[in-house]
Amino acid sequence: LKDWSQTKEYRWAKSFGKVEIEIPEIGGLIGSQWLMPEVFIHNNSDSSVVIESAILSAGGIQYAARPTEYEKNWQPVSAGKTGQSTLMWKFDKPIYETLKEPVELRLKIKVGNEETEISIPMKKSLG
Repeated sequence: LKDWSQTKEYRWAKSFGKVEIEIPEIGGLIGSQWLMPEVFIHNNSDSSVVIESAILSAGGIQYAARPTEYEKNWQPVSAGKTGQSTLMWKFDKPIYETLKEPVELRLKIKVGNEETEISIPMKKSLG
């Protein structure tokens, strides 16, 4: 990921003000129609942070993520804490057919009362 720092194998992070977002490389089992990456939010701000929406754009088509079936909404991360949210997508086709370039993940987060949109362009790699 351009302008992102590798934190450990297959994980990347970038700071946006006092909030750091850490994401895994996006992918899954070859025949799978599900994608469920876990996003870590390291909140060094004085306000709570929450993911408002997550849109995966692939091959010109947009897919909206939702929380897992155990959550109604993504949970806020309190000031000074680290939290984790799972983004869940269910596709009509296997991942390898769905994730056509260009691929971009757009997260809309809310820090206190302020909304921010984070664009995460991705490239296909062989791993």
